[in-house]
Parts: sequence; structure tokens; C-alpha cells
Amino acid sequence: MKKFELIFILTVITAALAVLINYPMATQILIVSISLLSVFYLYVGFAVFLDIPFQKLFSKDRFGQINKPRIVGAVALGVALSASLIGILFKLLIWPNAKTQLLIGLSGLILIGALSIWRYTLNKSAFYHRIFTRLALYIPLIACAIFIPKYAMLEYQYQDYPQYVNAFKANHEQPNDPELQKQLDQAWEEMYKKEN
Repeated sequence: MKKFELIFILTVITAALAVLINYPMATQILIVSISLLSVFYLYVGFAVFLDIPFQKLFSKDRFGQINKPRIVGAVALGVALSASLIGILFKLLIWPNAKTQLLIGLSGLILIGALSIWRYTLNKSAFYHRIFTRLALYIPLIACAIFIPKYAMLEYQYQDYPQYVNAFKANHEQPNDPELQKQLDQAWEEMYKKEN
């Protein structure tokens, strides 16, 4: 992995841990860091996977020596990783359709992994080692994210405030009910008073 890719990943991990301990502005940092990593994989991930230096990325002969299936595979991996990261963000923040996004990303990664194993048996290229490194990191992470219960993060973050957790769950399941919104607001105010 490249240094800047590792920096992005460490920033995401740090932001996720900060969200768990309710650090101020952690959610905003998490959104920005995962979004940046997702955009990185979507637009320039193929260059990292193909080991193309950024100086040569915009030159005319940048893809002359690389065969087309590798280019397609690298772009597909970038898209799958990007979709998976957005799914993880949705899961962490309890936004709708997180599981769908995670399943789409995981399906793409598994397909790319299977094709990479087949191609690796034909020629033992360093390109496939770069792909396997990322797959080994992201596939277990995404699989765990799929199976973690929907409100697990919320229950962990606010374990000392079960009234707020229950009000949030009820409001989240029926967002158009004004009575549930009122109960959620009251639970938030009580929690805020205890904290401060």
C-alpha cells in the first residue's frame, strides 16, 4: 500500500474510534475521511493498483504496457472499494440502505477476488499481490459490517442512556410520528443535562 493510502485508512480508523467514544466533531471527521478514501479509490485507485506513478498518470504512454483486463480489473476494484466504504459509512451512522450498499460492494470484491485468483494461477504477477492485500483488508471488514446489528454502534455509544437509545430506535423506525420525535427530543435534553 502507498503511504497516502495508509494515511487515509488510519484517519478513517481514528475517526471511527473517536465516534465510538463520542469525541466532539468525530462524526464530521468520519464522514470527510471515509468520503475522501472512497473518492481516492474511485478515481485514482486504479493507478495505485497498477503501480502507475502519478507523474506518468497523465502522459500519453501511461497504459501502453498494461493489458486491458488488468486495467478493467483495477477500475472495477476501485469502484467496489468505493461502494463498500460508503456502505460502511452508512452503517456506522445508521443511515438507510447501508446493508444494500455493503452487499453490492462485497459482491464486487468477491467476484474480483475470484477472478484474481484464477489469473494469478496463470501468471504470478505483483499486480495480484496488490489486489490480494486490499481484499484481505476489506472483505472481512465488510462482512463484519453486514452482520453487526443495525443499532449496535448507537447502543455502545449511549450505553449509559438507555432511554435515549430506545427513543432513537422508535423514532428511526417511524420517522413521521410527531409524538416519537417529541420523546426523542426530551430524551436528548435529559441526556445533555446529565452530561453537562
